[in-house]
Amino acid sequence: MLVDAHAHLTLAGDRRTYEQMVLDPDEMMALVSVSNLQRHLASGVTTIRDMGGEEGFLVAIRDAIKSGKALGPRYVLAGLVDGPGPRAFGAVTAATPDEGRAVVRKYHDEGFEQIKIYSLVTPDVCGFSM
Repeated sequence: MLVDAHAHLTLAGDRRTYEQMVLDPDEMMALVSVSNLQRHLASGVTTIRDMGGEEGFLVAIRDAIKSGKALGPRYVLAGLVDGPGPRAFGAVTAATPDEGRAVVRKYHDEGFEQIKIYSLVTPDVCGFSM
């Protein structure tokens, strides 16, 4: 078994910055995702853990693989959450324990298997103290 434990299938990996890649049109991100799935399979990767990206794309990719509409390795989704503020990474943030629980419930309901807690999430939001 060969696992890519930290993938972002929607990103091209073509030496552009993240800020440049996320400006690609949705159609290009979809094509990049399919290409990345093919590259992983050709390299012998049997499982991919996607560590965060456009939520709709991640779910669509996973569902296409599960239904046989796309060929790809096992695809595990990790939902990304960060704390609020101008330096927050991604679109999903949580500032309070209630918001944190709501984010986790949302990801759970969509079939995500893990949560990636980013650097601005405070300990109280996660339900523990330091």
